[in-house]
Amino acid sequence: MYKHIPVILICLFFVQCEKGWLNEALNPAVAGCNISTACNYNPDVNQFDDSCEYISCLDCLGYANGVAVADSCGTCDASPLNDCTQDCANVWGGTAVADSCGNCSASNIACELDCMGAWGGTAVVDT
Repeated sequence: MYKHIPVILICLFFVQCEKGWLNEALNPAVAGCNISTACNYNPDVNQFDDSCEYISCLDCLGYANGVAVADSCGTCDASPLNDCTQDCANVWGGTAVADSCGNCSASNIACELDCMGAWGGTAVVDT
């Protein structure tokens, strides 16, 4: 009778490995999202809990965990090298430039040099 006790204990041990406390200790439950296209994808998940998110990590191009951002002019890309700049009227991507007279305008109205050499001056040559 006592010879069978070690065999019984070993059998009980293996049964617990299959479904019981030992299996839970060796392979703990990891709940979460195991769908690879989701923003919160976790490859270690072994208990799907319907918590997948698809919108929270999309960049402005619609890619999950993407790096594209919209710049001040509304251009969406991943390159900070082509970001737009402010013109002299503080308009992002604007076309206004300061002319020689210091006027900020998007038009091509020329600032004229008067006879005294002053840009936008009012001096005229007497005749």
